[in-house]
Amino acid sequence: MRKLLIIKALTIIILLLSVSGFAGSLSQGLAKKIKNTNQSDKIDVLILVKNSQGPFVLRKELANKYKSIAESHRIGIGRLRTESARSQKGLMEILKNHESAGLSAHTKGHWLINGITTQIAVSELESLAGHPDVISIQIIPKIESIKSEETSSSLSANLATSVEPNLEAIGAPQAWAQELTGKGSLICSFDTGVDGLHPALFDNWKGHDGDSSAAWYDPLGKQPFPHTLPEAVFPHTTPTLPAFLQKHGTHTMGIMVGHDDNTGDTIGVAPDAKWISAAVIDLPYTSIIDAFEWAADPDGDPNTFDDVPDVINHSWGTLNEIVGCDDFLWELIDNTEALGIVNIFAAGNYTEWPHDQTIANPANRANDSLDCFAVGNFNHITTSDNKIVSTSARGPSDCDGVSIKPNVVAPGLAIFSSIPNGDYESFTGTSMAAPHVSGAVAILRQYAPNSTRLKSRKRY
Repeated sequence: MRKLLIIKALTIIILLLSVSGFAGSLSQGLAKKIKNTNQSDKIDVLILVKNSQGPFVLRKELANKYKSIAESHRIGIGRLRTESARSQKGLMEILKNHESAGLSAHTKGHWLINGITTQIAVSELESLAGHPDVISIQIIPKIESIKSEETSSSLSANLATSVEPNLEAIGAPQAWAQELTGKGSLICSFDTGVDGLHPALFDNWKGHDGDSSAAWYDPLGKQPFPHTLPEAVFPHTTPTLPAFLQKHGTHTMGIMVGHDDNTGDTIGVAPDAKWISAAVIDLPYTSIIDAFEWAADPDGDPNTFDDVPDVINHSWGTLNEIVGCDDFLWELIDNTEALGIVNIFAAGNYTEWPHDQTIANPANRANDSLDCFAVGNFNHITTSDNKIVSTSARGPSDCDGVSIKPNVVAPGLAIFSSIPNGDYESFTGTSMAAPHVSGAVAILRQYAPNSTRLKSRKRY
């Protein structure tokens, strides 16, 4: 009798798991969101699809087998496109049938991440999650800039022939003295738009070579020249960006490459590097996945490489209390780096008394010391007391409670840089710290074009 009861209990448990087991394939954020959602409601999701091999395997193979980043970039893109087309085929057929039935919309397959984005009825999540080709289904989080603080707006007091103190603090003048100014390197940013007419940025924009679509990604307005994105874009449907956010992308770009050829004033770490940018942060109806795929091959031709950035600066993140350690962006980042592009992330700001384990996602990733490279903000002004600025987010990573985050710190206190309409202001935050490191990567790539290709790592 007891044996029979045990068998019955196990049967009930198995049945319960078969009914609710799909929740194990849903991200924490998605499972939480659909709790009080009607079954007929549609929700934007990313369906992660099984690969024949992981991104780390691809990264190792490309770094070890091919002599140059350009060659491995070309081969890598071909491999990623072939794999995604093969593995997504069955799911795409199912989702197209759902579209015909009115159960899904805006379905799109991706190649830099083996995944499919779609807007799908909640009622279909269970069957999709149970499909043998599905790893997990993720919510698509809101991608926000790392909020910063405006600290001054004095042009005459800061813009002078002397080198800015933040550039002195990282040793930029010493690099320039050796003609290491980022010349020949290309920097990309994912941000809120950039004022391409600013005198500190105009001459360095790569789009002057005639291919603006490979130098400026504007999914909203589709305009060919870099600009900030205020109410001028879809004024009747798109919320106006707050004044500070309209300045954010121009300010971070100035820290990386800012240099006025007419006056000689230099505010950027790598003043001779070229720049490109994707306007996808803090803006509705934009896709961070599409931005990564654009940046990985801006001109759409894998046989060319001069359009591919050496580094992408990410002065943005998603609050870890919202998405925790969800791996929504990890495959995108890993494959981007397998193709030879370095990613640098702002660690995040904490506006109240600093707490530990507050690093933003994906900078909070705890894998090894080089993944999702997170930059904190330190006080470079008081030279006798170089400490972390109080608002800089703290580690260790909340993903495992022990991994060291941020990975490095850089000046981020009262950083003087460009803002729209040819002006300059000072902002504070890890948004300002991260571009210092991105600019340093551009200088490193000038000195050693194939650097940062890690040929052997223990995790392989």
